[in-house]
Amino acid sequence: MRYAETQFPDWRICALMLVALAGLLVWRRAPRLPAWTAMVLLVAGFFECRLATRVDEQAVRVEFGWVPVYSRTIPLADIVSVGTAPGSAPASSFSSPLAQSPAAGAWGWGVRRDRDGTFAMTIRGSQGVVLTLRDGSRLRIGSQEPGALEQALRHVLPTAGPSARCPASAC
Repeated sequence: MRYAETQFPDWRICALMLVALAGLLVWRRAPRLPAWTAMVLLVAGFFECRLATRVDEQAVRVEFGWVPVYSRTIPLADIVSVGTAPGSAPASSFSSPLAQSPAAGAWGWGVRRDRDGTFAMTIRGSQGVVLTLRDGSRLRIGSQEPGALEQALRHVLPTAGPSARCPASAC
């Protein structure tokens, strides 16, 4: 295996979920939402709080959730280019990540489609890489180590080298 990263949400998100659960338990007298339903939803949400990314010689594998509710395997042959996602520091930079711009279209966490059509899988922060695939689609993978992930991808891509990397503005 060339690269592996497992991310979890910020502890404040987990604390907020616990506060919400406690609030729902106190509010359980409300007839519209049984307490057990709210607890099931919060526990299910908690089990989705994990993003695992693996890169090896054959593919990139991304799993969302403790019990993966969504997973995707992208063969390396399907990747045309890889670049640092907007809001990330370049692979060769030691500077802190730039603040995420609302115009970049990468708001929120989870599995979703961004405003620019990029399919995104993120769980924490605004850092990551964007893969451009052979069919023209793009996939944003959230990472707390975008430089290392990009470097690992460029190292194992069949077309490794300058053509395998595109600038963040073009990805």
